[in-house]
Amino acid sequence: MLALAAAMAAVPATAATIVQDRSGTASSRYQFFWGQSFTTPVGTGWNDISINFYDLTPAPYAAGTGYLFDHAFAGTPAGLATAAALAVSAPANGSSWDFAPAFRLRASTAYFFYADAPMRIRGGGTGDVGGTSVFTQYGGHAYAPAGGRNADFLVSGTSLPVPEPASWALLAIGFAIIGTARRSAGASIINKGAKS
Repeated sequence: MLALAAAMAAVPATAATIVQDRSGTASSRYQFFWGQSFTTPVGTGWNDISINFYDLTPAPYAAGTGYLFDHAFAGTPAGLATAAALAVSAPANGSSWDFAPAFRLRASTAYFFYADAPMRIRGGGTGDVGGTSVFTQYGGHAYAPAGGRNADFLVSGTSLPVPEPASWALLAIGFAIIGTARRSAGASIINKGAKS
């Protein structure tokens, strides 16, 4: 009953931009395999994660499959499919990589994203996203830093609900009532035993 009351009083989840950098003005002349590290902001965490780069127009763009790690990936784009990623996206739908709805990004945490298909994208930004981009021109070569710059990218998701203060108060009152009832029941049993 208390859990139901707490769930009913939770703030509804909303779609949100988690982290992004669209400050780049450069574009890749050739197709490269791209990656981008970032750090999530303070918050409650997110699910329904979607990531995209921006093409030269700049419109949202994605190709191939996306891979998220909690550490830098030292391998090649060809090796992503067998790497131990935290999450693997569905194949890109042209404008984003979408991850399973149950996958969650934690707040204040560094993540490393890599794509396994070559793309021409915008980048060169220096926004403070807690990470930088990496790239390689060939699927058999390891990713290398892109000079401390970011790709133009967006990470979005649904904020996990946060119980309102009224929910916490209701929960505390419920526990107090249960505790009082248990103590009263225990006292009654002890008093009946003492009279015998």
